[in-house]
Amino acid sequence: MPNMPRIKHILWGELTYKDGFKNEEPDIHDDRVCLTSSVMLHKKFSPADFELLLTPLIDEAPNTAQIRCALANIELDEANQIVSQKILHFRTPELLCHTDYRCDVLYQKKSILPASLSMLDGQDFIITTPPARQDPQPLNIALGGDQERFEQLGVFGRLLGLNNERQTKKIYEHIEKQPKPYDVILHLGDLYNGEFYFSFSNLFRHNRHVFEPHVKSEEAFSAHLRHDFFKPSKLAFARIGAGFYPLIDDHDTGKNSRKAITTQDERIVQQHMERAFHRHTLLPQFTTQTTDGYGKVTTKHGRLGPYFKIRIGQHEIFMLHNRYTQTDDAPADAFLLGEEQWQWLEASLNDSKASNKILLSPLPLVMGKNPAEDYRGHHEEWSRLLQLCRHHQIATILTADSHNFSHSEIWVRCFPDDEPWVVNHYLVGTLGGSSQKISAAELDSINQPNRMPLLPEDAEFDRELYRGSRVLAYFAPGKKYALLPLKNELGITTSSEWSTNWHKDVHGYANLIFNPLVSPNANAQLAQDTSSFQVNSRFFACRKRHQINDEARLSQQYSIHLS
Repeated sequence: MPNMPRIKHILWGELTYKDGFKNEEPDIHDDRVCLTSSVMLHKKFSPADFELLLTPLIDEAPNTAQIRCALANIELDEANQIVSQKILHFRTPELLCHTDYRCDVLYQKKSILPASLSMLDGQDFIITTPPARQDPQPLNIALGGDQERFEQLGVFGRLLGLNNERQTKKIYEHIEKQPKPYDVILHLGDLYNGEFYFSFSNLFRHNRHVFEPHVKSEEAFSAHLRHDFFKPSKLAFARIGAGFYPLIDDHDTGKNSRKAITTQDERIVQQHMERAFHRHTLLPQFTTQTTDGYGKVTTKHGRLGPYFKIRIGQHEIFMLHNRYTQTDDAPADAFLLGEEQWQWLEASLNDSKASNKILLSPLPLVMGKNPAEDYRGHHEEWSRLLQLCRHHQIATILTADSHNFSHSEIWVRCFPDDEPWVVNHYLVGTLGGSSQKISAAELDSINQPNRMPLLPEDAEFDRELYRGSRVLAYFAPGKKYALLPLKNELGITTSSEWSTNWHKDVHGYANLIFNPLVSPNANAQLAQDTSSFQVNSRFFACRKRHQINDEARLSQQYSIHLS
């Protein structure tokens, strides 16, 4: 049937839980969750002809009660008629937590699911909803960032390492084909490059120009998202039950090294970016809503930037932003995040009932390509963020921006004689961007016996509070050497060493699993001690002419013990 729509992409997001009584979290069996699904078609159709149906699968027998999900993005024209759309948003009603649901998308009462999606595991298209907030379930994350590429350089771009789309495709295929889907996908920023785009075809495209030094129009943002991000990822996120969540870094905003909005023209571009990202990836509409489901918004233009939080079971993920929030009049300890975001972060952490808290930041705290451009260029804010991690017992920070991989431990004390709180800092900027290495000063620092990363170098900075910090792993795509962890017979990392037995042109993504540690005296219902977590991290490496493999030499394990 030539007029039948074809589904190009499906992803989930906007995860929220139902309100509890007097701000208390419901019991495990009473908790409920809501999600939004974004369904992209091959061309525009009337949304009124579509349905998203969910059927709960309980005790391995399907419940016949189908759940219809409401269309959430219907638009009307001047004549009050429904506008045809290419991307449809469906909002679920309250769903059972930690439950399998069969999904189907109907057009005029007929299923239009792609055969490849329904045949992923030889069964129906099924998602598993997130666990209840009090349910001590593991959290299985896939993450990476910086897949931007210079697609117009063609074969020369591939030869020069500026266009690694082949590897990016393999990465997303590997994510899609996992026998048990990941719980959540976290993209660490720069879904595309988008700058210096040249095409005569833009003469025939609405709101486009033959030469575009920066991304400005909503049409251009949407085109780069579809071509650079969704084209290689395809249906990789369709079965990710807790959803897909992107950080927004500078290239995503349309301009390298973007800072705070200062003109009306820049604000219009920001709104174009926001609408394109919300439509395609369900990014919160931070500038236009008084509340967005992720906390109250009280400023004149909404939030300064797209920062938000996600609760998944007993875990809470805080997605930070470093670009629109940079203002020249900011306090010294709030230059990158901005005082508004700092107030939100501190209040959110104080209010959080989650056992395990994770921070995501576009810019790194260590091992970035240029220390002056990340948090180390602002030592007061660097210390403020790490002391906040110590206070709230946050043991994991996930970052990117620099196109390489590293895993570091940052040892944090309030006073020099304190026992350190260890923050595991991952930098995963390896989804396909051109290779970038650490600075010469940082390389010299990690070549010392203690493998200490480069810390802020200001005279007022107290290095003693962070002594013992070390780099456990590092590599840059395109280099034939890597710093690899050394482990004892128990699998505990004791140190690290350089290896020349490394493969050139390695890209890939990281996988972190946060497992609540089992308490031997616990009952069957709550058989896990949520004051302790064991974290297993892996890196799935992809070379140009090879399939992805689990790079065991980069595997790590650490524990989180909360007081």
